[in-house]
Amino acid sequence: VPDTIALRITNDSARGDAVHIYTLGTSLTTGQQGWADANGTFHPWPAGGNPPTPAPDASIPGPAAGQTKTIRIPKLSGR
Repeated sequence: VPDTIALRITNDSARGDAVHIYTLGTSLTTGQQGWADANGTFHPWPAGGNPPTPAPDASIPGPAAGQTKTIRIPKLSGR
């Protein structure tokens, strides 16, 4: 089983608005919650703190209207 799988996303919305993709979940390898970038690299959420720790920007720029983009997804549980 590969470490990541390819996911092809097509924007058929016919709208000019920006589209963002989020791959969030629990790593099946480490059990940590976090997010994955477009290359399929898993990033654990930062630990909380006082004052609160800002969340990272986990968004992946999506394809423009009529375009397609392929991202990689690691082994995640999205429950």
